[in-house]
Amino acid sequence: MRKFYAFFTLLLVCVIPFLKTNAQVNYLFTASQSTYTPLVAGINPPLDNPTPTGYYEDDEGFANAVPLGFTFNFNNTNYTALNINVNGFVTFGTPFTMDVNDRYHTNNLTSGPKQDGIRPLIAPLWDDLRLQDNASLKYATQGTAPNRVFIVEWSNVSWNYNALAAAISFQMKLYESSNAIEFVYQPLSGSASNASASIGIATCSLCTGSFLSVGSIENATSVSGITEYDDIKVKPTAGTTYRFEPGVCSMPVALSMDKYNTRTATFSWGAASANIVGYDYAVTNSPLQPLTYASTTNNNVTVASLQPGTQYYMHVRSSNLVSKKSGWVTYTFKTACETTLPYKEGFENATAPKVPGCITVENPTGGNSWQISNMSNLPPYNNVITFSNDNNHQADGWFVLPAARLVGGNSYRIRFKYKVSDSAGINQKMEIRLGTELNSTFAGWNTVYKNTKLNETIFKDTSALFAPQVDGIYFIAFRCNSDKNTATLFIDDIEMSAVIPSPVKILSFSGSRSDTKNVLVWKTSSEINNKGFELQKGADGINFSTVAFINSKGINGNSTVALDYTQVDEQPFKGNTYYRLRIVDANNNEFYSQPIVIKATIPLEVEYSKVFPNPVKDIVTAVVAAPINTRGNFVIADMYGKVLVNMPVSVIKGDNVFKVDVSSLRNGVYMSKLVCLTGQQTEARTFIKQ
Repeated sequence: MRKFYAFFTLLLVCVIPFLKTNAQVNYLFTASQSTYTPLVAGINPPLDNPTPTGYYEDDEGFANAVPLGFTFNFNNTNYTALNINVNGFVTFGTPFTMDVNDRYHTNNLTSGPKQDGIRPLIAPLWDDLRLQDNASLKYATQGTAPNRVFIVEWSNVSWNYNALAAAISFQMKLYESSNAIEFVYQPLSGSASNASASIGIATCSLCTGSFLSVGSIENATSVSGITEYDDIKVKPTAGTTYRFEPGVCSMPVALSMDKYNTRTATFSWGAASANIVGYDYAVTNSPLQPLTYASTTNNNVTVASLQPGTQYYMHVRSSNLVSKKSGWVTYTFKTACETTLPYKEGFENATAPKVPGCITVENPTGGNSWQISNMSNLPPYNNVITFSNDNNHQADGWFVLPAARLVGGNSYRIRFKYKVSDSAGINQKMEIRLGTELNSTFAGWNTVYKNTKLNETIFKDTSALFAPQVDGIYFIAFRCNSDKNTATLFIDDIEMSAVIPSPVKILSFSGSRSDTKNVLVWKTSSEINNKGFELQKGADGINFSTVAFINSKGINGNSTVALDYTQVDEQPFKGNTYYRLRIVDANNNEFYSQPIVIKATIPLEVEYSKVFPNPVKDIVTAVVAAPINTRGNFVIADMYGKVLVNMPVSVIKGDNVFKVDVSSLRNGVYMSKLVCLTGQQTEARTFIKQ
């Protein structure tokens, strides 16, 4: 008898995309139709009378240590007996106790009965059931070794403790040798009102999340290892049969999502044993294991054609050399949201401390994460997003805005307000990055704004311009990175919008080292009202200064044909030098290309140790000291720069001796140098040929 009736529903909420899978169960599930055959010569186990007064054996009774007649292996553990409960389930190990109160009729595959330690369990129909009489519960062991079957039958069961007429009969079968589990059902005429059942198996004795839950009583149903379906209330058709069979090979391990965006996701996993030869996989909108799937021999896969901001489930299982399968492993994930420009986020609709659902939060180094804080004492900045250091971790907190479709070459502006709690300006650093795929390290993302000394304690309006190189869907991420401290960074009123479309379509922009100079070249496919290009350079890819202004080659700044431009930087930085183009149209609107970098050359020196003779007649010998191992060409040219000898050479770290036959050269003065394939080259040295 249930004194107080309560529903417990497991709500699965995807807050962040990178979720770990639960410890899932290596059993294969199938649903089919067979014939329900009533148990004729079964044994009626004596049922213990539960307390307190008001509970009866046919309502809350149980029988402990019922012998199976053979050894049954459940989840890699052998058993010879089990415990049967009137409420439609059996357990292994720890027996039921007399003082049940509300412990047994409250179904919950995720954690087991309210009595601690009552797991593992098998539940053909776990609910607040009642037998018509004590003879309605029976068991039997049938067949001969090694193919015996242990059967428990709940017959003429009322599908609620206070229902009068019997609504269902059902059986649980345990098979020797195969260790398979089977449920078979027979509907009866009684009502299933107030029904709320769970059907499945739960394998772990002291943990949660190790279960398989049947989704519904249907012929084509499936099971879930991450969501319990605890509200089954529809009677099955006659002969509905569910079978759980142990997986023959090991399940995939460490299933994870490596990167994703709004429409694609890439997954990888490992094999727990060496005999795995392939995998089945499927991405679905349901936590139920898939009935249809694709196959691969790889342990990674990229799935496409997903919808933005949608929760999905990635299912993977293994196949071995004899085409046997494992159980499914399921990973819950959510694609990133997608927005349109102009985009605004003032965080006023968020409920502190939770960030809005379409903003992704990551913290690779641990510690605190970005969260929403209420600042009602500072109107109009009521809600803001904040990152507070915990003084134990080096800060590396990210929050990512919804993705937006951007046009390559066009300029975009990101605006925001920020302040910090520490006016010293030494504790907090911030940057904004642009990327196309979310991953745990934000690898491949480009920096569009950087501030290494934040000291404003009053909100400051800030903006940054950026331009993607190609059309695509892009993310903007804010990052707080600093050493250990206790300061807080506040950000509010974020806006992202498109700037006027660029008047120039840039086909290419590149550069190369030439002696001590850098040569920059770019090509445009069209120009409209273009004044020209300001070539800018910088040492860090963030801060830039002007090199030169190059006027448009188009007639009055207009062109519909390809135009080529070249500009030499006479004084590049000693280290790497970054370059970008600032495009200015007739209305003085400005647009920026993505930066490129020309890496610094490693100086090489060549020294002639001997000349045989000097002037030389046949063989010239050069000694080159190199700081690295590389390959290159030893070049000899006349005084007009025409290359006459271009000999491939291998260069080792340290001293190198190169001997070149110059007997075929005319008498005169020649220049020689080493040019490495990695871009380094020596200064030219001259010699005389007689």
